[in-house]
Amino acid sequence: MRPDISRSSPLAGALPLLIGAALLALMTEASADLFDLEALRALSLAGQIALLCLGAALVAWGLGGGRRRRTPNPAPARQIGWREMALLLLILPAALAVRVWQAESALPLLIDELNFLSAASRAVNDSTLRLLFPISDYAPYTWLYSAVQAVGVILFGPDLTTLRFASIILGTAQVAAVYFLARELFDRRVALLAALALACFAPHLHYSRTAYSPHPGDTLFGILMILFLTRALRTARPLDWALAGVCLGMTQYWYEAGRLFFPALALIWLIGRALLPPEGVTRRQIARGALRLIVGALLVGLPVYIALLAHGRTLAYRFNSENSGVAFWSLRLQDGLDVEDAALLADRLAQPFLFYVAIPESVGLPYYRGDQGMILRPFVPFFLVGAAALLIRPRAPSFLLALWVIGVALGNALLIRDVILSPRYGVVAPALALTVALLLRTLLQRARDAQRGEAAV
Repeated sequence: MRPDISRSSPLAGALPLLIGAALLALMTEASADLFDLEALRALSLAGQIALLCLGAALVAWGLGGGRRRRTPNPAPARQIGWREMALLLLILPAALAVRVWQAESALPLLIDELNFLSAASRAVNDSTLRLLFPISDYAPYTWLYSAVQAVGVILFGPDLTTLRFASIILGTAQVAAVYFLARELFDRRVALLAALALACFAPHLHYSRTAYSPHPGDTLFGILMILFLTRALRTARPLDWALAGVCLGMTQYWYEAGRLFFPALALIWLIGRALLPPEGVTRRQIARGALRLIVGALLVGLPVYIALLAHGRTLAYRFNSENSGVAFWSLRLQDGLDVEDAALLADRLAQPFLFYVAIPESVGLPYYRGDQGMILRPFVPFFLVGAAALLIRPRAPSFLLALWVIGVALGNALLIRDVILSPRYGVVAPALALTVALLLRTLLQRARDAQRGEAAV
């Protein structure tokens, strides 16, 4: 049994935790204005973001135990060789290049981007913006995404490419994050294939080249949350649990899909791991680690909702306005279920899964559309077999990918009005690419083994 390294002095990280919480409280007050503090009203948007970043880092350090003289690590570290790193350093610039290349001329029209283009302009010119206050009634998100857009405009000048700068950078960062997640779950071959697959994944590439919404941000921190949570369940290190919690809290500053989905995914996975603990990890360790995760997520994520409540704003505006999926189900179930209702319900449940592999987006707005599903037809068999391989091993850490894919589909089928609307599937793109990569690696390995066998004969 693995030693319980999550035990440490309760005061080991108290000071950085308290300082971090205080900085986050100041950042919250700058937007919520609960105590009418004139000094915080004068704090610039950049200053508020600095408080958020520093506060979150100190919370992670404090919950992770602060500075220690001895940091036991019974679980072996994942070693990355120089060849593997060289390949990764080829994939990431390529992923960035294909997202930057003709980002303006290839997509000369605005794909429902006007809210965020005007918000970026304000972020450049207005230093008095409140970070946590919604950028508009129609786009009720924080100013964090628009602040990243503003960096591109300031550095490279105002044009459509630089206004899409935030999505380009965050999308490329997702490619790196998926590599490290796959490295934690599988091996270096799957990791490199997953990074390459996501770099070229058509819907991910499309939305990484638009300023449609801040969804690349919540997806990035969702990937990082899953990475650190998976690592925490392997190593039982307090810092991994703390980083998972902080990343989960950071998902709340971007698009509403990730705000709602990733906390639910983390909760379901933690309950599953508590019921079926991984080998070498006890339920006590999971409970202690989950507490760190929850505290970190609340400290970092709650400021968004405190500010919304302080100004009388809806906590989940887009979900409330689009949440007619519940009405769809209740209307068909309230007077009993007949054959016609059963067929309609089955079709609605099937549509998100078919959107993954077969049917195109059907809405009239110029989002992703095309004539295929999210996964291009030549890669659909790889995804289906890879998904089956994940489903048959519910105790494995990689089963989390199956929950990820299924959870996004069910969430759209059960709760949302327009079942097949591609922006709401941005959170699942990394899991789809990783699942395809899993089978690709298996086939390549078998082909390599067959060649070696023939050579030996």
